[in-house]
Amino acid sequence: TFTLWLGDGSGNWYFETQFTTPSPGYCEAFRVGNDIDNNGYPDIILVADEGSWPSDKNHLHCFKENSSAQLLIIKPIYPRGNENIRELSIRNIKWISAVPNNEPSYVKLELSLTGDNGPWFLISDSLPNNGTYQWNVPETSSTNCFIKYSVFTTDNSITAITPAAFTILGVSDINNKINPQDNISIFTNPNPFSQEIKIKINLKSKGKINAYIYNLKGQKVKTLANNIFVNKTHSFNWEGTNEFGAEIKKGIYLMIIEHDKKNYQKKIVFTK
Repeated sequence: TFTLWLGDGSGNWYFETQFTTPSPGYCEAFRVGNDIDNNGYPDIILVADEGSWPSDKNHLHCFKENSSAQLLIIKPIYPRGNENIRELSIRNIKWISAVPNNEPSYVKLELSLTGDNGPWFLISDSLPNNGTYQWNVPETSSTNCFIKYSVFTTDNSITAITPAAFTILGVSDINNKINPQDNISIFTNPNPFSQEIKIKINLKSKGKINAYIYNLKGQKVKTLANNIFVNKTHSFNWEGTNEFGAEIKKGIYLMIIEHDKKNYQKKIVFTK
């Protein structure tokens, strides 16, 4: 027998409903949260092992909140703010959406690293409105992250944003952080940039460098410097183009500097 109680957030609980699965049997799995019928309310899934051994079988039961959706709505479920999420980890972005008449709909997810006003970078588009997306968290770090959720129907759309900021922890660097005692310092301006970024590299002594731009998938986008000799200071510009001169997509990129048998990284954000 399953009994559902609802709380008001102040310690008060109220009986909502009750149901019983066939006997003999017991619960094998239980989930609450996904919205099967897109009415904006979570539904319940229960797997019950029913019958007697050796002929018992697992049976799937779905118990739906059956009110009808009146307005197009999307609600963030995870993340909701104040979470600490590691870069390069995998997380399930979750939402609940109400769609009147359960008409066909799809969802777009976008990420901001600088607050709830953006700029916004695409996570994925044209997703099925099933409440879950498996997210490969980018290799970056920020304490001011937000996700924008947009749901689209044939003639309507609505957007919601994570209620509070969450943090992406940069704990899995692909190279070395720059320390004061290192033989190099790297400056970029402006960053983020929309047309051209100026990059300045200072070395404490003469030496050779390589400089590359990578996207967050680990693919090399541009070679900025290839085994060039630097007499302590070197500056160059990048216009946000790839090796073929085509403009790249807006987003987060990593500049990798190779010098003195070490690699150093600098995050660059292209906003155009």
